[in-house]
Amino acid sequence: MGLPGTGKSTLARALAGEGFSWVRSDAVRKQLANLPSEAPADPSVYTPAWNERTYAVCRELTEARLSEGERVVVDANFKQDSQRAPFVELAADLGVPAQILVCTADDPTIRERLSRRTGDVSDADVSVYLQARAAWQPLRPEHAAIAAEIDGGGPPEEVLQRALQVLRAAGLW
Repeated sequence: MGLPGTGKSTLARALAGEGFSWVRSDAVRKQLANLPSEAPADPSVYTPAWNERTYAVCRELTEARLSEGERVVVDANFKQDSQRAPFVELAADLGVPAQILVCTADDPTIRERLSRRTGDVSDADVSVYLQARAAWQPLRPEHAAIAAEIDGGGPPEEVLQRALQVLRAAGLW
């Protein structure tokens, strides 16, 4: 989880390279809207109802993959508790451990990344980042207990190594 531009998708892609199944909310949203991944989405697919639908489908995909014995990385901003809780509950219901990786980066890095983003499935730009930052809800205590902050501001390989270190320490890698 994390704000736009913090390196969530870059980290998720790297974890997919390490054997994780990658569920990407941006891709799911575009599929639900029948849009090519690189096409900018109409703002109407970013309403609360669309967000709820997107997270519900991501949860269904996650459940299916976990039920097949796969390790899953869910790539979404999870800015609201109501978006996070169903995934933590799913892990508990299935008896699998969950680890929340909270990607962060400094403001200048985020703005620079978002200003040069092109051809990506994500439609987030600086204005979306600012809106998400304003709407960010802190982790509830039980989620904070399974969360680790990952500095996503560095080179992708370093970010991956930081994430793998957290997963190792939690006994998940």
